[in-house]
Amino acid sequence: MSTQMMICMAIFAVTLISYMLNKIPMWLTAMFSMALLYITGCIDANGALAGFSNTNTILMATMFIVAAGFRRTSMVDRMCSSLMKMTHGSFRMAYLGYLLLAALLTNFISSPMVVYAIVSPLLAALCDTTDNSRSKYMFPIMVVCGVLWDTAAAYSHSAGGTVQRLYGDIWL
Repeated sequence: MSTQMMICMAIFAVTLISYMLNKIPMWLTAMFSMALLYITGCIDANGALAGFSNTNTILMATMFIVAAGFRRTSMVDRMCSSLMKMTHGSFRMAYLGYLLLAALLTNFISSPMVVYAIVSPLLAALCDTTDNSRSKYMFPIMVVCGVLWDTAAAYSHSAGGTVQRLYGDIWL
């Protein structure tokens, strides 16, 4: 293993630890990591800045902005309280509903991170309302988004044909 690879692995490990501890804002951790990778020579300037022009990065950023806006307008809180009324106050049923929502949206939206950006504020409001730990319930939503999207992509030849390839026989 080369020295360059060990430096990259060390930066990656420190970045993950910083994300888990959440003492520094995530965006600042990401910027520090990118700067360290550039300063140490692990990536060049084009590689370091290429992510900012990526359409997925821009889409994710705008989805997080929209989600934060919904959170501030109390729309998410109203949706959460409506869901709690529908489930008669059962956190487990409401959580199952969010898992199913994530599974459904993953089949229609081409990016699992966008699905997570949509579902995570709703789940955060649910956890806050019911005094449950966010960290305990957020990770399974990420797994559902990633695994189902990978499964759907494996059965589809194009992004538009995902739902038809998976569920076409059932709907006929």
